Amino acid sequence: MTKVTLRQVPGKHYSLTCEGHATGSTEVCAAISCLASSLESWLEGSDSAKAKKAEVRPGFVQIAFAPAQAQHPAQLACQEIFNLVETGFLRLEAGYPAYLSVTREII
Repeated sequence: MTKVTLRQVPGKHYSLTCEGHATGSTEVCAAISCLASSLESWLEGSDSAKAKKAEVRPGFVQIAFAPAQAQHPAQLACQEIFNLVETGFLRLEAGYPAYLSVTREII
């Protein structure tokens, strides 16, 4: 089972951690990879966010980021992309609860 933790301090810090990735269902693993790599790609090209950590290795993903500026547009962009990724993981968990467990933390 893959364990996903989505952690946020709204407007300040966001992180995604996937542990046990590439175990269980190949379809679920592909979807997890798609969500995580989409977030990573967005961070690479975004002027609104700065990556704090990006570690991707077999069975483990950790991506942490923060708004690049304190202005509202950067904070809003980070919150929206985080919400999109979070929704993807929650929908995936709802469809495949035997393969994925999602924990959400708002600090």
